[in-house]
Amino acid sequence: MRKKPWQKNRRLLPLILGSFVLLLSLAVLALAFLPQLKVSDVRVAGATYVDVSALEQVASAREGQPLAFTDLNALEEDLSAVQGVKAAKATRHWPNTVRVVITERTAIAQLESGGSTSLVDSSGAKLPANAANPASLPRLVVDPATPNVEATESALLDITRVLPPNLRAALTKATANSPSSVTLEVATQAGPRTVVWGGPEDSELKARVLEALLNQPGAVIDVSSPEAPTIR
Repeated sequence: MRKKPWQKNRRLLPLILGSFVLLLSLAVLALAFLPQLKVSDVRVAGATYVDVSALEQVASAREGQPLAFTDLNALEEDLSAVQGVKAAKATRHWPNTVRVVITERTAIAQLESGGSTSLVDSSGAKLPANAANPASLPRLVVDPATPNVEATESALLDITRVLPPNLRAALTKATANSPSSVTLEVATQAGPRTVVWGGPEDSELKARVLEALLNQPGAVIDVSSPEAPTIR
């Protein structure tokens, strides 16, 4: 009795599968052990003020690893830990290159606290001294006598972060001796204004009220109760 074609093909199936597994194994071995497919070139782009040598030192630890099995997520996390780096994106480029593009943090203020001055971004992360021109940024000053330094710093940063661009550009200084007693100094065409802000709550409403009152006569604007502001 003659065997049907499908019966013959079924007998060949183990041989076909075995050949496929063998080829796959050889491919994996090649990716893992061929010197030509190991990382020998790591390129980092996007840095303007971040220490390039620090980035290269982190990235160079991947040299010699099989490109196919290099953990790019771990590399991105390690690079993001470098001061001034907000995020990093790594990609493979065959046969032996890893390319990384970093995004730097943006300085929004000078934070004066605990006897030191640091450039900080909107999250409060401290940045290298060359991240921005300090003269172009507002000063956030924490009273040395404040009992809660961390919360006071956070309040100053929260308020600065929510200010619309025109108010942030006009802000020259913010001081606080507690999280609920923030005072701003704002430059206007009519001269400097002192703004009693209070705490970070209702900051968006306070900012809108301040914009409406900023050019009114008076040296001191109190928006700590934004529904009942005063000028004196």
